[in-house]
Amino acid sequence: MDVPDQSQGPAPRACPDCGAAVAQGQRRCTNCGASVDARRRLPRRTPLIAAVSVLGLSGIAVVVAQAAVTEQAGVDASAPADVASAPVAVQGPALPAPSGPTSTPPKIESAEIPESTTPTLNIPAITPTTPSTDTTNSGPDGDPVDDDTAADPDDLQQAKTIKVKRAKNYDPLERAGVEFGKPKAAIDKRSRTVWDVNVPADGEPFNVGIVLDLGDEAKKVAELKISTPTPKFGAVIYRADSAEIPATVDDKEWKLVSSLETVSDDVTVPMSEDGDTKWARYILVFLTTPISPDDTRAAISNLEVLP
Repeated sequence: MDVPDQSQGPAPRACPDCGAAVAQGQRRCTNCGASVDARRRLPRRTPLIAAVSVLGLSGIAVVVAQAAVTEQAGVDASAPADVASAPVAVQGPALPAPSGPTSTPPKIESAEIPESTTPTLNIPAITPTTPSTDTTNSGPDGDPVDDDTAADPDDLQQAKTIKVKRAKNYDPLERAGVEFGKPKAAIDKRSRTVWDVNVPADGEPFNVGIVLDLGDEAKKVAELKISTPTPKFGAVIYRADSAEIPATVDDKEWKLVSSLETVSDDVTVPMSEDGDTKWARYILVFLTTPISPDDTRAAISNLEVLP
């Protein structure tokens, strides 16, 4: 059995507050100054207990003081009135009345307030108006006209145009070297866009054209208006009311309308010689002779069908 070594010295001490080493017999810490003697050192909760005790005693003192004040107030209320505060009767002749003018409060006269009147505004009656349907100052395309009494005849013609459903290039002979533009440009009613065609300069006629499709049913047509930036080419106008576009110019379904040696700009072509309107589902503008042997290009900016 091992016997503990009695020759060893006492265990080293440490400050209970900061943990610094404390020598034997030392009563205060040389680092923080706290007492290291357990018998003299107060527990850490002593300040808290002291504070609670002080607060409790203060509360008791307040209650006692309030009770004393209340009791004193009851005594004062039941005591007789102070003799010094009572009015004192003075014997002797009465004092003369003041001879000077006495100040009296000024009399306030009530001001008459006029009856409130509600202000009225003189607002003229507004008569509802209906939108004007007068279009004499502008044409159907929105452009103003110079005369206020009548619209531009060109605008009136545009208002009465028959809508073209589609346009197609027409090349029955399938001529080699022909270059077509977009046929839609001839029916979009824009002068800046054109349908054009260019053929080889071989001295042969154009023999190509453009077909206007007026829809699923034939329409009564009276005139065809042609606008071109390259006048002086030749053309032949045909009409047909067949179910399909005739394959060749020689087809009996094509009805000859007019032959134009030179096409000028904004030319109007009657669709019949007798002046009566004719039925048409398709209209063909068939180009024949070019402007010159060296100038084999032709262009059309607008094609308009009038009823």
